[in-house]
Amino acid sequence: MVNPIAAKQRRDHVLARMLELGYLSQPVYQTAIQTPMQTHPDISSNGMIKAPYVAEMVRDMMYKSFGNDIYTKGYNVYTTLNTVQQLAANQALRTALLAYDHRHAYRGPERRSGPVNSKKLVSILNELHRVSSVNGLQAAIVTAITEQGISALLADNQSIIIPWAGIAWTFPESHQLNPPSKMLASRVKIGDIIRVQNKNHTWQLTQIPKIQGALIAMNPQNGAITALVGGFDYNLSKFNRVIQAERQPGSGFKPFIYAAALAKGYTLANVFNDAPLVFDIPGRDEPWRPQNDNHIFNGPTRLRVALARSVNLVSVRLLQAVGVPYVLTYMKRFGFIPKKLPSNLSLALGTGEVTPMELARAYAVFANGGFRITPYLIDHITDEQGQTIYQAEPKIACEDCLTGKINLPNIKDNSPYAPQAIPADIAFLATSALQDVIRYGTGTQALSLGRHDLSGKTGTTSDYVDTWFTGFNSDLVATVWVGFDQPSSVLEYGAKAALPMWINFMRVALLGKPEKTMPQPPDIVTESIDPVTGYLLPQGTSGSIMEYFRQDNLSKVPEEAELGVIDTIDDTSESQDQTLEQIEDQTTDQTKVENSVDSSVDSSVDSSGEPLF
Repeated sequence: MVNPIAAKQRRDHVLARMLELGYLSQPVYQTAIQTPMQTHPDISSNGMIKAPYVAEMVRDMMYKSFGNDIYTKGYNVYTTLNTVQQLAANQALRTALLAYDHRHAYRGPERRSGPVNSKKLVSILNELHRVSSVNGLQAAIVTAITEQGISALLADNQSIIIPWAGIAWTFPESHQLNPPSKMLASRVKIGDIIRVQNKNHTWQLTQIPKIQGALIAMNPQNGAITALVGGFDYNLSKFNRVIQAERQPGSGFKPFIYAAALAKGYTLANVFNDAPLVFDIPGRDEPWRPQNDNHIFNGPTRLRVALARSVNLVSVRLLQAVGVPYVLTYMKRFGFIPKKLPSNLSLALGTGEVTPMELARAYAVFANGGFRITPYLIDHITDEQGQTIYQAEPKIACEDCLTGKINLPNIKDNSPYAPQAIPADIAFLATSALQDVIRYGTGTQALSLGRHDLSGKTGTTSDYVDTWFTGFNSDLVATVWVGFDQPSSVLEYGAKAALPMWINFMRVALLGKPEKTMPQPPDIVTESIDPVTGYLLPQGTSGSIMEYFRQDNLSKVPEEAELGVIDTIDDTSESQDQTLEQIEDQTTDQTKVENSVDSSVDSSVDSSGEPLF
């Protein structure tokens, strides 16, 4: 309850008016007026849950279909939300954003109202009533500062004590054990209006985060949205970042470039040189020098390892080798809109623009074995008589097609199956490589979930402006984003800012659920390779490792010593002076062939990525 005193006053006024107008008898009025105010948790007995961003999405979709009738006709809308997952999403986003905010210093009280005394108590409470609670962060006014901590008064006239344990986070670690009493006065003063929360039965000083976030989860088999949170607090900001925030995905975009490379015949065993690159850019004084985030060069690197460790320079070389036009066309298969993507090599670093919804939908293609599902939010609608007037009939992924139990049908309008975006073997290889992101790459924190069926990818853009994590198994895909609405540096990687939100959500969402990942397609084979060169080795060779291959590509993998490093740019040669325009010109001859290969995609893709009903 945001304002208990004001809420009681409003209730009592309504009851008095009902008594005056004859709607209540005196005994009923007296009983009602003496009944204590009660609050209810986020979920009620009739299944209603706290999901304001979803509610507005539903209202908007209903209005577009039924107009003003939605306010008078008594429609009942049943969504695809999963109660457990939505509550977990609410809590995961709140926890992650508050944790980030606490890592980046206390900014001070919200306002100052001067010294407190008994004569000012009523006016102080009235002032607190005008300060709304924000996602459980209550307003309070400081009444005293003692050796034990801070005394404060809530809007309902409740006195609380914030002990040192609830204030220590606002100080450097060196001062958190034995603080001088005067240190408390350096943070707040008597009369300050502050934010507090009751965490684990201990009151804590806090503040409304400036950082924002989003979380979207869906069933990759049919597109049903199971959880959605568009920001820290809907009343604070109604901007729905899941569907409205177009941000750079950073390294979270790399798996789709790798998928395009696999489609063109490359393998996860191919070796590319992780070494410096320099490009001259027309109109700019300084050349473009893409960098790895740690500014370390690892030399020859297998593609599987490069993706797991998010090596930027390998991604740039791979994109150049595959060709920008080919990759841009291939991106339509995942539902991306080409005009929102750059037509140059910076695409390898995720400099296009996507919404969290679009990114989650694209990763669902990997999760379900290659099918492009359409996200949807409304399961069915009934009228005031309880008659169903709408029932969702989503196109689903063809799970039996992955193992060859049934032949992949020709996708037609009346087919129950979603369009096949990529072959199952490419989806399998990409999923396998993304499992290594969690096993030993940038997402190892997710090992804390104790599962073996999870794949995912971190994302961090230039200057740490946008941070992401998207992860999945065959039953659930979830994308989280953390950043500022007005783009500025988060000063953290996606693994630190965003991944904990995803972990906390998935820990609840997958609790008690069996592990589920896509089956190995019939045309995927396993062979021994040299972990350094990627060459095939006889089974059982000492020091060899196993790698997956598409059967058709196996003949292209070398079996004895020959050039194994595909180095698309040698910085010691004249190619260092190539411009981005020249590099793109070299690939434009491929465009007609590549467009003809993907012509079927153009006719069937729905790239909007917006939930439908």
